[in-house]
Amino acid sequence: MFDFSEASLADIIIHKVGSNQEEESLSLSEAPLPQLNEDIEQVLIDFFLRPFKPDAYYHFNHPNGLDFHQMYQHTSNIFSREESFAEISKNIAKHLHLVSSHPNIKKGELYIVHLNGLVVDDEITDALGIFKSENKDTFLKIIQQNNKYDVDMQSGINIKKLDKGCLIFNTEKEEGYKISIVDKTNAGQEAMYWTNDFLQVDFREDDFYDTKNYIDLCKAFSDGVLTEDNNFATPDQINFLKRSKEYFENHDKFEEDDFQQNVIHEPDIIEAFKDFKNEFEEQYETQTNDAFGISKPAIKKQNKYFRPVIKLDRNFHLYVHGNPDNMEKGYDEMRRMNYYKLFFNEEN
Repeated sequence: MFDFSEASLADIIIHKVGSNQEEESLSLSEAPLPQLNEDIEQVLIDFFLRPFKPDAYYHFNHPNGLDFHQMYQHTSNIFSREESFAEISKNIAKHLHLVSSHPNIKKGELYIVHLNGLVVDDEITDALGIFKSENKDTFLKIIQQNNKYDVDMQSGINIKKLDKGCLIFNTEKEEGYKISIVDKTNAGQEAMYWTNDFLQVDFREDDFYDTKNYIDLCKAFSDGVLTEDNNFATPDQINFLKRSKEYFENHDKFEEDDFQQNVIHEPDIIEAFKDFKNEFEEQYETQTNDAFGISKPAIKKQNKYFRPVIKLDRNFHLYVHGNPDNMEKGYDEMRRMNYYKLFFNEEN
């Protein structure tokens, strides 16, 4: 749960950072912004915090330990105030510039902010916010001169669209802090630098992580095992995903044995699911726990995997919201085409 209604800005400084493949792609400020008036401060707080949702959390991680993690050290220094805010922020901007090696990375404003008064999962804490605006919008300005109006065009930042951001909450320091991330331009190799190279984070293993991970497993099992090559029809896949969704939505706690008995049913398929789970964990280097609290936000986040859609060539999409048993698949020898037969009581 997030509650940012009492958030305030303690410090804010702005640098400019772009791809290190371009000249003059790093411009550093020497001092934080002076005290802002209340209206501008509230606009900035809304711009920075509104995109964040209480879903997946991350934490800093380094193979050799957190003592070797640059962003962990910079963050700890800001919270302990062992160095000046401006100097630490410059080091953060330099680190971002160093890892911004892809030529498609856009130059943009980097806001480094120390925030107070945030409530995260019922804990009041401060946070280090790092935000980057890469894209500019065009705005029209109407100018009145005497009894005439004129129009001017300006380029600026849309305060409703934050491109990249992270909130590093001053809690769980020993585990690498609790971190929330926004990346609206996460498409393509050039966008991965923010999470992987700059922040260097892993998922924080909690109920959200466990729920998301198990839903990923169910989707992979449906796509990889419940296939026609293994003598399963598409309605079998839909039935499995439908029962899985109902289980997650109707339970507060996940118990793997209970899930397998109520969702999968058949002993042979349960054994196939167990074997596939081992392969899934090995392939993706992850651990799917067999008991955890079910996260409703994670279900909402992964809801796309439960969409009961059958895509038929490029002609039709069947959206199956009812019982998949009321469908029958066959093959027409005369047309040499597959078909679905649908059974229903009345047409609405």
